[in-house]
Amino acid sequence: MISEFRILLCQILISPLSIVVTPRCKKGHEQTRIGVLHSEEVQVQCHVDSVPEVNRFSWTYNTSRDVLRVQGSRVKNKGGVSTLHFKPPSSGDEVQSLSCWAVNDVGRQEKPCVFIIVPAGE
Repeated sequence: MISEFRILLCQILISPLSIVVTPRCKKGHEQTRIGVLHSEEVQVQCHVDSVPEVNRFSWTYNTSRDVLRVQGSRVKNKGGVSTLHFKPPSSGDEVQSLSCWAVNDVGRQEKPCVFIIVPAGE
């Protein structure tokens, strides 16, 4: 009985620990500039590291007046990558940036991955 207990205790002590963290942008993907022609649809990919895996992504876009959510129908998620097909609205407000947020079982990403919108050719 005592030897069985020692073996079990030994197995518990040497088991690897899993470190869990909220999602974060993959290194080199924290802030990206993308060139967009006026009223052109662009495809933007958000890459995050996450343990445990990502449950969901959300996107926002910033204009000179507001921060607005992007509709989910324009987003496809697979693992740690979210792909957004985005066409700037024709409301007259110029889109200045897009932000991507990921959530896992630990919590929400602290800082979003940011995509700065610049006129194509700049």
